[in-house]
Parts: sequence; structure tokens; C-alpha cells
Amino acid sequence: MLVLNFYLLIIFTNICQHLCFKYTLPGDINWPKLSDFVELEKKIDGKTFIRGDNDFKPHTWNKITHIPKPAVIIQPKTNNDIIEALKFAKKFNIRLSVQSTGHHQDHRNIFDNSVHVDMSSMNHKEINLEKKTVTLGPGNNFTQIHNFVEEKSNKSLVVVGGADPGVGIYGWTTGGGHGPLSKQYGLGVDNLVSIDLILANNSIITASESQNAEIFRAIRGSGGGTYGIAISLTVKLHPNPGKMSIFSGTYTIDSDTADLISDWIINAPNYAFSYLIPNNYEVVKGAFFSAGCFNDSHQCEQLFEKLKIGCIPSPSIQVTCNPEYDKFANYYDFFNNAKSELGGSAYLSSTALNSLNIKEGLREILNFINIRPYTGCSGNAVLGGASSTMDQNGEKTSISKEMRNGLMAISCYSMMDESTPINDKKSQVEIMDYFAENILKKYSNWVYWNEPQHNFPKNDWKERYWGGMDNYNKLLEIKVKLDPDNLFSCYHCVGYEREFNEIPSVCPKDQCSCSNTPNGVCAKVDDIRCWYNATLYDNCKSIAYGIKISFQQLLIILILIFILV
Repeated sequence: MLVLNFYLLIIFTNICQHLCFKYTLPGDINWPKLSDFVELEKKIDGKTFIRGDNDFKPHTWNKITHIPKPAVIIQPKTNNDIIEALKFAKKFNIRLSVQSTGHHQDHRNIFDNSVHVDMSSMNHKEINLEKKTVTLGPGNNFTQIHNFVEEKSNKSLVVVGGADPGVGIYGWTTGGGHGPLSKQYGLGVDNLVSIDLILANNSIITASESQNAEIFRAIRGSGGGTYGIAISLTVKLHPNPGKMSIFSGTYTIDSDTADLISDWIINAPNYAFSYLIPNNYEVVKGAFFSAGCFNDSHQCEQLFEKLKIGCIPSPSIQVTCNPEYDKFANYYDFFNNAKSELGGSAYLSSTALNSLNIKEGLREILNFINIRPYTGCSGNAVLGGASSTMDQNGEKTSISKEMRNGLMAISCYSMMDESTPINDKKSQVEIMDYFAENILKKYSNWVYWNEPQHNFPKNDWKERYWGGMDNYNKLLEIKVKLDPDNLFSCYHCVGYEREFNEIPSVCPKDQCSCSNTPNGVCAKVDDIRCWYNATLYDNCKSIAYGIKISFQQLLIILILIFILV
């Protein structure tokens, strides 16, 4: 009987480790005291902000919900600062969250009651003109990077980057990474030369094609910091493509526009890229299309003349439907003219359109936008070309093949922010989830990690992000080896299913940050979240998503049962 009880105890213990809330919460007996946080602050060379401090200001790009409130924010200055943060999180069993620049839509990179590592201060830069590479800290965004490379190379070399100047290098790269130069020089994952990581065991490794190659492949497409905290990335530099001509125009949201734009994209050479942005707002309804062409102005003229058909001038937004040839002397003049979005206020879904289905796909997508107010899309026709010919078998990168085979990565959205009434928000979420599952999914099973879909009704996020379970299982195997205790975790990251994790929501209400409930249902904040009590950590009670005892308490109960029996 004793032997049987012993095995039952092991079984129950293993079950509870997966079903019970693993992380320490305010009010738990092992939640750190304020003095513990102060002691941590003394060990950090960078900046530390304890919840309750006047300068405690967590930030994120996502404006859909209230910003989650970590227990402490650490902006590291040195690698040792990061290691001290890891040690603290492990000592008290507090959830860890990590963000590079904070440019993300779905709160994967910041959690309530977490030890939050904000890498924005780790923005070192070093260029090697001989090897044509640049080494960067993960806190750099593309404005900082382009300004640095422009100066150091005298405008002769460029980095492949995103279209938004505020996007950060690390998340963009590891999620796939597409932009205006991708058709000429490949995706972000293709341009990553090496990466330095701090692992869960506090060791520092370098990963490249010749060193820790399996880890390097996993990072090139896995998205998020699920394997460790990146402290440095080295990426390729390429020749500046030179003069650039541009076109911009507005069109009606209909099938004629879908046919015109899709034909242009299918036939566009690698030196041309474009963006289609159809929107249906109260005061603005139309399809905005812009295109860039790096080449002789005569060849660009042949491309742009076709776009004048059906184009509607919009003087209020400086759209004339007249191409501007040799508008920019080089890529930097073009990029420096771009403006960064200040925050995301949209619920997203995304897919890829290829040469075989882009016409039909745009027709159906534009029809949806036309009849649904407060919806829109951003179609990035920057895929194909060089990005479609690199690593076709997925031996060096882990992105989905459907991303490589596409011509346009299109993300659609319903506009909302934290002030949107809860019922309106739920309705918009339901509409977009239906649109994603019944329209976008028809054209590609792929969802772009960097512009994520929040809800997956069929729970098929692993297949959708990484192109199938075979690829995902390879990523998970490496994850388990490097991080057996799942220290680095986030919503729908590799390894997310290994234990109970908080599920972010898009519907805030009152003091609820909604980072713990699925499908737009807002949880009560009283027992789960205590961030509004500032530094009064010890006055809170915790709950485990409906399980009102912690793993430690349940384990004690099981041991008592074992003894009594």
C-alpha cells in the first residue's frame, strides 16, 4: 500500500505541476518583500523601477488594452544585470517577461506581476565595413540602425529592415522579417549572421551556421525570446540600391482595384515593391496604394503608367496619381521620409497571398472591408524575389514555407483601443475571428508571427505560425533542452503548451489588465491582480485561474494524505 501511495503521490505531483499556477503571485508566502526588490536594485548597474515608484512606467506598443503592470522593471546596462534578473525570477519563482523595443501587438512581451527585462537600453552598434556586417544590441530600432549605417558607410551600404522606422531589430528578425528590400536581399532571418544569447542557466552562447547551428536555425523564425535573452545580433550589409522612384494613389474598394493591383504585383520585378492599404472608416473609405522602384527611371515609368488607371487624386493627403521619378537619391532619403506609428490600436489577423491566389484573395478581402466599417488591411507586397529562393527546404531557417512562397503578407484589422466599449470590442473580435478562419485561411494556413492573430478557434497556432507540427516539434525539442523549466515563456511562443500560462485578452474592464483570459472575456481583478495596491504586496491574495490553492499548498495536502493513508 505504501508503494502504491508513493506512486500516486508522484502522479498527482506531476499533474499539479501542469495544471496548477506555477508562478508566485502577490500574497503567496514566497512572494518577495519590498526589501528583496530593493536588494535586487542594488545589484543592477542599469535602471530598476519597482512597482509603486513614481517613475514606474511600463510601456508597450499595443494600445488595445491596459498595459500590464510588472512587479519590477529592469533596464539592463550589462550582461550581469540580465543574469541578476534571471536569478531573482528563479529564486522567487516569479514569471519573467522580456521586451526589446516594445513594438508588439499582443502583449506577449510584458506581464502582470513579472520580473520585466526591458532591453531598450542595450542599443550598442558596431560596423565591420570589410566583412559588410553590423553588430547590434536588441534595443535598437530601425531608425537608430539606419542612421548609424548611413553615417559609417557614407550611404554606400544598407540593412534589410522593416518599413516602420520604430520597429525593433530583434523581434522583426526572429519572426521572419520583411520590408522594402526583401525582394532584393532576402528576409530578416536570411540576413542574420550570428546571435549572442543568455540562456536560462545564466551561460552565454553564440549561435551561427557554424556554431550551435540547431539553436541558430530555431531562432531564425521561431519568434520571441523563447530560447534565451538576446544580447547581440550581427546582420549582413548590402549595397545601397540607389535612386528610387515612387507612386501613390487611392482607388475604390472593389474587384476592379483587386484585379489591377494583383496583376501589377504578379508582374513587378524584384527591384519594385508595394503596399496596399484599404480602409473603411467613418470619414475615410478607400484603398491607398503606394509603390517604390529602384532602377532606371525609364523602366520605372513602364511600371507606374499602368497604375494610373482608376486612380483617384486626393489632394488632402498629397496623392496626385502622378509618379515621381528619381524622387529619392538613395534608400536613406526614402526611409528617412517615413514615419513610425506611435502605437497599435487594432485587433489583427493575417495571411499570405501568392501568385496563384492573390487576385481571388484580394477580391474577397476588399469585399469584406467594403461592407464592414472600422476594418482595414495592410498588404505588404514585399515577398517573393530573393526571399523565395533562399533556404527553400528550411534547413537553415524555421519560418513557414508559405511565407517564402507568397507575394504579399497581408494583415487585416478591426480598429479599437482601450476606450472602446467592451461589447463593441467583443463584437469586433468575433467578426475578425470569423474573417480570419473563413476567408484569410482559405488562401494560406500561415499567420505572421510579428503581426499575430490572437484567437485560434481550432487551437492550431503551432501549425499556422511554423508551417506544421514537424517543424514545431523540432523547435520544441531545442526549447526543452535549453530551458527545461520554461523560464522564458509567452503567449503562443514555442513551449507555451508545456504548462499553464496566462492567456492575454483584448477586452479590458475597470482595473483588469486582461492578460489572463481567452477570447475577449475579462476576468475579475480582485484576487488575481493586485497591481493597483502599489507596493503593498503582502496585503494581496492570489488565485490560480480558478484553482484557489497554490501548487505548494496542494503538495502539502497530498503529503498529509500520503502519511495518513
